[in-house]
Order: sequence, then structure tokens, then C-alpha cells
Amino acid sequence: TRNACSNSRLFDMVHIDLNSQEPGILEQDFMTRPLPEESAEEFDIISLSLVLNFVPEAEGRGQMLFRTLLFLRQPADIMQKPKDDPFPSLFLVLPRSCVDNSRYFSDKKFGSLMGALGYT
Repeated sequence: TRNACSNSRLFDMVHIDLNSQEPGILEQDFMTRPLPEESAEEFDIISLSLVLNFVPEAEGRGQMLFRTLLFLRQPADIMQKPKDDPFPSLFLVLPRSCVDNSRYFSDKKFGSLMGALGYT
């Protein structure tokens, strides 16, 4: 709740954490969060900062990435969306060691995965 985005006052944010330790952060599991039923419940940006690497199984990590798509607001007419419009967006932070030290994962595979989801 004390990062640059939060302090900018440009964004309306919902902070969630599995094990919230601060006021202003809702204790909730993203994987069980109810899916949006109306556009007011959708987001322009989802941040998974040092979250994905704590999901123990590859299948669960894939499900989490896919689930982000269900929460992002889609432009009314995707064909009219300017190419330089950054929204909707996923902000994803992984420890470098998660990619560098993996036998089965690489920057290239990660790029392919994100491309398959429509993020790149």
C-alpha cells in the first residue's frame, strides 16, 4: 500500500494478500476471489508482484495467469483500441532466480506463455 502507484492517487486500488499484515489490505486468495459479474468489478491493471513464484505447482501458476484475464476490463471495441494504450495490463514480478535457476523454464518459454495468453 506504500508503492509509487498507491501514492500517486491516480488509481483506485484493491489490495489483497493471502496473509494480510497491514490495514488496507484485504486478506483474500486471488484464486478463490469471486469472478466479476459487472464491469465495475473489473480492473485495468493486475499486479502479481512476487506472488506467482509462491504457487507450488506449474499447473497452479498457469491457472493463476489465466485467471488474471477474467478480471481485466476489456475495451468495448478491441479493434478500436490504440496500440499505445497500456490497459488492460498485468504487472508481473518474479525473482530472477526463478527463471535463471530453472531447468524447465526460460525467458523464451515465459515469453511464449505470455504470448499465448495475449499479454505480448
